[in-house]
Amino acid sequence: DVADISLGGGTGSDTLVMGAGANLLDVTEVARPTNGALRPALQSLEQFDLTNGSADLVVLSAQSLYEMNNAGHTLTIDTDAGDEVFVEGLVADWSAPSSDGSYDTYTTSYTPAGGSATTLTLLCC
Repeated sequence: DVADISLGGGTGSDTLVMGAGANLLDVTEVARPTNGALRPALQSLEQFDLTNGSADLVVLSAQSLYEMNNAGHTLTIDTDAGDEVFVEGLVADWSAPSSDGSYDTYTTSYTPAGGSATTLTLLCC
């Protein structure tokens, strides 16, 4: 529901499936419950499935991936023709991609305020 405060996957591997029609998911935007926020907070979602036949756009950053608190701080994004994934700081801050034939894998080290360095992983096809 678009009015939800948060979407939480819980334990195990959880997938956010994008519905029909072109979708924009900007995970870098301020999330609810912050006053005026336009999207729910996303927690413990290890996979985004954009394979809906429409042109979807996902925007994320190292901070937003860290704040999702996924298992192993890893996010897998499945795409189809027309989909785009924009990662803030990709060229400057993330490793050059390696590929296993199915996914391109990007990694970066992120240190939250007052925390310790954490390795983040993004798999995208």
